[in-house]
Amino acid sequence: MLGGQKNQTSRTPQYVCEIRFESNSTALSTKVAIPSTQLAVGFFLPLLIMISCYTAIIITLLRARNFQRHKAVRVVLAVVLVFIACHLPYNITLLYDTVNMFQQGECEVLDNLQVAKTVTQTIAYLHCCLNPVLYAFAG
Repeated sequence: MLGGQKNQTSRTPQYVCEIRFESNSTALSTKVAIPSTQLAVGFFLPLLIMISCYTAIIITLLRARNFQRHKAVRVVLAVVLVFIACHLPYNITLLYDTVNMFQQGECEVLDNLQVAKTVTQTIAYLHCCLNPVLYAFAG
């Protein structure tokens, strides 16, 4: 010990778990495939299904002569808009990260991107909590 400080080499070793690939092409394919699949299956497919189903519902509601149809149309539009507002920022961040994945970047920029991904992913998860509130209070 020098000057009352503990020797840095006597600390408990820390381990990092990571995926290792046999070839660079497998690593490249996997690093691109996972976020691309997440974008397609986690955002674009649900958005397409929501738009299709809710369009059919709105068409049916507009044909009805019910006085509350406008309220139901507002709920449908609110659900779709909240989905887009919650999930779009995360998916844009994920797309940006995927496109720039293999480019050299500064540590500060990469740290900011990681923070942005965490914050926007939290907002995307918040969507699950907002749906019941929308149906309860907007409907």
